[in-house]
Amino acid sequence: MTLSPAARYEGSLVGVPCVYVHRACGAYTTMPVEIIRSYLANPFLYGDETFCAGCSDYVPHRDCFWETGQSLQAYFDALRAAASPALRARAHEHYHGGVDQ
Repeated sequence: MTLSPAARYEGSLVGVPCVYVHRACGAYTTMPVEIIRSYLANPFLYGDETFCAGCSDYVPHRDCFWETGQSLQAYFDALRAAASPALRARAHEHYHGGVDQ
């Protein structure tokens, strides 16, 4: 699942990590550009798992690390924390049905 091309992040991807390692199996996975551009536009779009090419399965973000050494979990947590209040509110409404919990 990705955002439509018109809704994706359109800026430069210079400096944006795209390869991560799943430390449990040691395999490296390259994240597709359309997924990168989608999560940069909406860091709430995906859950806390990612696909591992070595395991051929989804694994927790906390078990994968970018080539920078940062865990995917820390990276996505930072993106979500930096998201606009309007985007956070829409994500909250989507996941909680508009009801505060």
